[in-house]
Amino acid sequence: MPTAEVRLEFRRGTGQGVPRADMCALLLAGGAAPGPADVVGPDAPGHASQAVTHTWESGADGTVLDTLSVDLASLAGAVTAVLVVVRAEGG
Repeated sequence: MPTAEVRLEFRRGTGQGVPRADMCALLLAGGAAPGPADVVGPDAPGHASQAVTHTWESGADGTVLDTLSVDLASLAGAVTAVLVVVRAEGG
């Protein structure tokens, strides 16, 4: 991939009746995340390598913005893919 860094943003609403949703990244080696440390998201905002980080901020309009930054050049050699997912619950 010719890009050294990728930044992804996911904006979501909040409030009663709105599902809780957030974005996370799984660092895959051979098609699987080797362990919990290879999942980056709100509960684990940075990979040990710092190649993938997650931040979030609340907007004045009641929305939340999740941001994932992926530094492709800094990924460990064992990482073959980064899978980005949005997970939701409730609502």
